Amino acid sequence: MRMQGIALALTLFILIAGACSSEQTTEVPVGVEKVVEREVIREVPFEPPRAGALSDEGTPQSAGENDSAGESLTGERMIVRSGTMNLKVKDVAEALEQVEEIAESLGGHVVSSSLHGGEKVKTATISVRVPAEQYDDAMESLRDLAVEVILESTRAKDVTEEYTDNESQLRNLEATEERYLALLNEAATIEDILDVEEKISETRGRIERIKGRMQYLERTSASSLIEIYLIEESALEVDFEAGKIEIEEGERVWFENLTTGGSAPYGYKWDFGDGKHSTELSGNHIYDSPGTYTVALTVTDGKGNTDTNTKADYITVVAKPGWSPGNVAQSAWRGLVAIGRGLGNFFIWIGILAVVWLPILLFIHWIRRRRKPISKI
Repeated sequence: MRMQGIALALTLFILIAGACSSEQTTEVPVGVEKVVEREVIREVPFEPPRAGALSDEGTPQSAGENDSAGESLTGERMIVRSGTMNLKVKDVAEALEQVEEIAESLGGHVVSSSLHGGEKVKTATISVRVPAEQYDDAMESLRDLAVEVILESTRAKDVTEEYTDNESQLRNLEATEERYLALLNEAATIEDILDVEEKISETRGRIERIKGRMQYLERTSASSLIEIYLIEESALEVDFEAGKIEIEEGERVWFENLTTGGSAPYGYKWDFGDGKHSTELSGNHIYDSPGTYTVALTVTDGKGNTDTNTKADYITVVAKPGWSPGNVAQSAWRGLVAIGRGLGNFFIWIGILAVVWLPILLFIHWIRRRRKPISKI
């Protein structure tokens, strides 16, 4: 009987202890719950996204997993290619139309074009975009249009790394935005709601900027820009001009080459008329003796065409004046004439301006006479 009483007392003690423990772990004042919620909202700072920080589900992700995801998204390398061509063509207007047809036939389009009609040579500029995979075909077709390819260049820029970095940032920002949206649903006060909405707006702005940059990289890598400068082929026409055509002996004279047309490369031959020659693009020469000289320029272009321009008695060279009484007297006379002209100009100006200074002078004289005291007799 005594043992049964002890067992019953022990059973009651265990039941009472379990009930007390359950009440301590489950009962929390309502006010404490609100405080905890507010603390959770305020203690979540805005952290800039880091590459490899989160996966698409918002869970931690290693750098290796992030890199492999970027490679799977980008696939092949993203290369932005562009080109420049300077072409000499038979007819600029016709070539403009042909360039447009080439671009459209390859799935591209004209970005801009302009035509310039000079007095001697017509030129044009046109920019086209073609699909990246058609770039080489476009360049080859453009070469076929030209009589001569003056310049051709290609530029390439690898933007794969930038695009992959943007992908990683975008995933992290989107995961951050999801966390903020979840916190927004749990916000308990207006202050907390405004704080979270501000972070959401900031994160959304960064997401839009990164998406815009990624779209730009996609478009530019998917197509190539080619800028073409067209110049019309014309017959070789040689011309030149001297800086001075009357010089003293020993003075240097410069000749400007004004040749147009033909095809590069060019060869030049200057004949200065005194037995001296030059093969420079623009000539310069010193004549040692007085006299009249005929100057000629011969130009040969890359196709063997030759043209010559000869200007007879073009340069006149006079002797340097030496000392003599006549020269001194002549110089003195010129100086005296100059002084006389200067004095004549001065007096002419004085006479013309008399209508201004003469009344002023008379008024001053009248004032002075009025202020002069009258002497007493």
